[in-house]
Amino acid sequence: MTIEREGFRMERIQEALRRKKTRAWLERSLHDPVVAWVKGGERGYWSRDDADEEALKSRRYEIGSITKTMTGCLLASLERDGRLSREDAPAVLAPELAASAFASKTTLAELVSHTSGLPRLPANMRAHVRDKENPYAAYGTDALVEAVLKEPYRDGAKPSSYSNYGFGLLGWLLARSSGEPLAELLQARLFEPLGLERTTLDSDAEDGASLRPVHRSSGAPAKPWTFGEAMAGAGAVRSTAPDLLRYAEAQLAAASSRETGDPVRETMRLAQTRLAGSPQGVGIGYAWIIRPEPDGSHTFWHNGGTYGSSSFLSFNPEHGAAIAVLSNRGASAASQLAPLIGLRPMSADLLGAELGKELYRAE
Repeated sequence: MTIEREGFRMERIQEALRRKKTRAWLERSLHDPVVAWVKGGERGYWSRDDADEEALKSRRYEIGSITKTMTGCLLASLERDGRLSREDAPAVLAPELAASAFASKTTLAELVSHTSGLPRLPANMRAHVRDKENPYAAYGTDALVEAVLKEPYRDGAKPSSYSNYGFGLLGWLLARSSGEPLAELLQARLFEPLGLERTTLDSDAEDGASLRPVHRSSGAPAKPWTFGEAMAGAGAVRSTAPDLLRYAEAQLAAASSRETGDPVRETMRLAQTRLAGSPQGVGIGYAWIIRPEPDGSHTFWHNGGTYGSSSFLSFNPEHGAAIAVLSNRGASAASQLAPLIGLRPMSADLLGAELGKELYRAE
């Protein structure tokens, strides 16, 4: 069905999904992807079996690092309520880190914007891997504290450096200071208020949804990843396409409204604050990557990946639109190397970007 909305035809998205390169990726063997979008309040979905929204609520996926945006929203929620400040140092929230110069001088704002100087992974990560197929499962809080206490502090301006370590630490700090597990904090402050009924950190959740079987990019079976408290804030969340779309719609609603008094909208709006990056170029908010578009609008996005899953989520407030792509196949090495060597294999990221060209433009 063609939906007319401010000159935009939903048919264009269907046309984009029928392109040869896109179909080849969507219809790979052992692949059960879902594409979801919203424009001007109208939702649309694509799946191989043309499932409706109700059916898609039962299909859960690993969302990988899209989790980081939710950890960022949790920081914003606690900040809004006066429970902490983004300028607090980690040692303020966790006294056991007081002996660390890094933990005493770095700020939560630097952790949430990837500007703390932390490397991608803790130095002691490899020593705690018990299962190479599930690398984060055995990394606990004692190991995290040990790593932070040994972390050197780097004076001066620190360049942006994407860090799972930093978001693992941030999630643990928020839980540590609140006295509640991260999963319970996210449930109470984000998932429940937004109506994300099938979004969880619990690998054994019994809520009518089940995780899709996961596969490496080659098609070989993979293991779903599990996380302890030490690294959960970096990538532990599992969700469904309808829930991710609802999450994006909440971001859109917050960006388009200046009303005060609504805690959810105020939290989402705070999480969209640019904390780092160049004023006119790409910026970073509370985990959100903020990309300026040629027409003057801004796209907020994040992607995610595990060995067996890949995902993409973006929204553009000026165009009132959002896109989610969920896949139960991991990203290929070629996909990860694409920015370095110029390859452009189809992936959740690239599909999301191509659909954005259709959704995020003026008519």
